[in-house]
Amino acid sequence: MALANTGITTSLVGQTIGLVSNDVGTLCIKAKSGGVNGYAYDNSEMLIDGAKPYHNIYSNYSPAYWYIENYDINTTPTTKKFYNKMKSGPIGPAYNLGKFGGYNHGAITPEVYPQNQNYEVKIGYVGELGTEKNINLMVDKGELNYDNIFTSSGLNSWLTASNAYFGCGSVKKSGSEIGINRIAGNLPLSDADGTNILPISINTSSFTTAGSYPLSIKLRLSNSDEMQDAYSFICNNIFTTNINAVVKERPSISANRNIVFYDDYDAVAISLNHLTTTLYPSSGTNWSSYTEPYSNVRYNVSGTFDVLISSAYISFYLSKVQVANSDMFNQALYDGNLIKIKNGATYNTGTITLSIPTTALTTTINDEKLYLVAYIEDYAE
Repeated sequence: MALANTGITTSLVGQTIGLVSNDVGTLCIKAKSGGVNGYAYDNSEMLIDGAKPYHNIYSNYSPAYWYIENYDINTTPTTKKFYNKMKSGPIGPAYNLGKFGGYNHGAITPEVYPQNQNYEVKIGYVGELGTEKNINLMVDKGELNYDNIFTSSGLNSWLTASNAYFGCGSVKKSGSEIGINRIAGNLPLSDADGTNILPISINTSSFTTAGSYPLSIKLRLSNSDEMQDAYSFICNNIFTTNINAVVKERPSISANRNIVFYDDYDAVAISLNHLTTTLYPSSGTNWSSYTEPYSNVRYNVSGTFDVLISSAYISFYLSKVQVANSDMFNQALYDGNLIKIKNGATYNTGTITLSIPTTALTTTINDEKLYLVAYIEDYAE
């Protein structure tokens, strides 16, 4: 519940923000965490990076206000910074208890969603990524009054609640800036309520291998949906998020072929080097219209394999995991990671032709490598 506009006392403010003090200055600038020498604001009355005062800096009414540092229409937006600053100068003296009138300690933090480094966004598959990829974000502007954002020249006259837009300002991958399409999408400030989509378009040319890549994203505020440099700025310490961009591989057959003996016999007994195993989507040969989980994936096996021992009883599998010995084989079987593709048969010494026609898997798979496994269930000793 917000405080009233009148009857404000130090004890009421202290009880509200969780700080016992009769000193107005202490109530305004004391650091709850971070800061320097117990204070959240520096000598220029700017909030210190990483500091958190006891009062909620995101309340529309508080002893501090939001300020655009280095504002100049000829300054590039990367040098403009969004700061929280004690109320002094053009709007009255600092440490004024009356500035807590209407203060809401439960004010929502302006946020970009997802707001989680572990949040994963799939941007495509190896070898199939285009030059650009949209990532959908959501923005909650909170309750800040954007008409009351100040600049070094006083109350700003170019960014107002009725004409402001959010767009993409900066995207860094492992600390290095990657290309963005600044006007690929924008979101009017009035729609930034945590439910509407802000699409940002990033360059994916540097995503060449499968993996999860940390992205640090900063938004831009502008008075134009064209995101002009002169009338916009990158939000350096508000409206930022960190997510992981995930690049996946299509299902494939690993070059590693596994040969397993039921008793872990370690002599060279067979060779699978001349067998070719291929995966296909459920129809055609183009994977681009398919996403995981994949059902009815088709496979075929063709070629020859060499048998170097007598009376080898061999069955063939596709495995979702590598199996190097009988224990691993049995565990994979127990876990449901083995798909039998040819029942056991007895093979004698020589070169054997193997042909398994194109067949659909009955097991659903994801973006994973499968391994061809020959399981030798018995042999002549």
